[in-house]
Amino acid sequence: MEEIRTEIVPFTITETKTVKYFRVRLENIILFKSVDVVIELLDENYNYVSTRVLYLTGQDYLDWKDDSYITTKAIEFLGVSIPNVA
Repeated sequence: MEEIRTEIVPFTITETKTVKYFRVRLENIILFKSVDVVIELLDENYNYVSTRVLYLTGQDYLDWKDDSYITTKAIEFLGVSIPNVA
């Protein structure tokens, strides 16, 4: 069956989901210029919840030296923190 689109009267669905993890992948790398950091938000069972995209350009891109930088920038972008490990 092919895709069928049907117009309906708009309605709102509100869901609350708890995000516990995220993973990143890099897309659209333009060397020495920019990269799109795709951040996938995951629940406690590693199920996909949502996606956010962080665009690194200019000095933010030039400061990128290793993976920990990307993780730190993603944490800052999301406005979250990592748990203290005892």
